[in-house]
Amino acid sequence: MTNETFSEPERFLIQNWTAARQLELAMEKVRESYTSVGERIVAAVRGTHEDLDSAKIALTQHWGKGELLIGRKAWEPPDYWPSGFSIDNLSLEVLADETEAQACLSIWFNKPERMGVDKAEAIKAVHRAAKTILTQDEMKLCKLTSEDNCALVYLLPQSRKELLEMLAEGTSQSFIDCLVGHLDVVIKFTPVLDKVFEKK
Repeated sequence: MTNETFSEPERFLIQNWTAARQLELAMEKVRESYTSVGERIVAAVRGTHEDLDSAKIALTQHWGKGELLIGRKAWEPPDYWPSGFSIDNLSLEVLADETEAQACLSIWFNKPERMGVDKAEAIKAVHRAAKTILTQDEMKLCKLTSEDNCALVYLLPQSRKELLEMLAEGTSQSFIDCLVGHLDVVIKFTPVLDKVFEKK
């Protein structure tokens, strides 16, 4: 058993501290820029859906796997994230790791019971509406579910590598357009969620 204060990798960092610190600062700048890309996605969605007035961007936080959620304040329990339309598994760590889960989109209910809404009934409302809201091609992408507070989920067809390449290219506009396009599929359920939360 060793009593060494620092491991071999840690000693390497100490011996190359200036370069390591520069890399640390550069990575922090990348995280800031990635968050601003998330803000641009939200702004693009709101450009055509002004009623979606609540959003949470957690693409770089260490406690999650990278999430962007868009909803309405009317669907938001006090002191919690709103129910709404979520894209998960978007952190740079997840996108860069081929063993991680694929990015996916979902219709998600967050503690609706705190607003007097039965979660099971809310999920059933989405399931009933799916057959009339989604095209046959869109239905092939989607899976109706009642797990993990989700009513509907589908894996993005783009691979992690493709998403990273779009993100790193130029102004990241192709990445933004890609995610906004996927969100547009589920945002068609906005009237369904409005009706669910009207009953509270």
